[in-house]
Amino acid sequence: MSSITGLKEVNAMLERKKIAVPEKATVLVGFTAKYALFVHENLNPKTLGQNIPRPSGLGVYWGPSMFGPKFLEAPARIFAKDIVNIITTAFGKGLSLMQALLLGGLRLQREAMMRVPVEYGNLRASAFTREDDGE
Repeated sequence: MSSITGLKEVNAMLERKKIAVPEKATVLVGFTAKYALFVHENLNPKTLGQNIPRPSGLGVYWGPSMFGPKFLEAPARIFAKDIVNIITTAFGKGLSLMQALLLGGLRLQREAMMRVPVEYGNLRASAFTREDDGE
């Protein structure tokens, strides 16, 4: 699971509004498929060649989007500022902190799902965003 750090803007806004931040206000974004970690971390698979047609004739490896491994970690880094903006905007419009964090988590989930290779449909379907209950 990936975590977005550097939410200084959110913390600053909360301090300005004198809002107490719950100690455990976190959201989890991840995939439940048993092979999710393997696919995410496999930096040198046989089929890493992006845009190489699959033998079945159904699309290309790592297609339709040609991103490669790290399908959750990469968008967490790339879209960190966008996700912070989503959270601060939602919170500023009156949503609770948890609701705002869930919206940011859903953006990360959507970006990660678009990067999962097409041949792993079950992996893509196993994506989730939920409140962290400490387990």
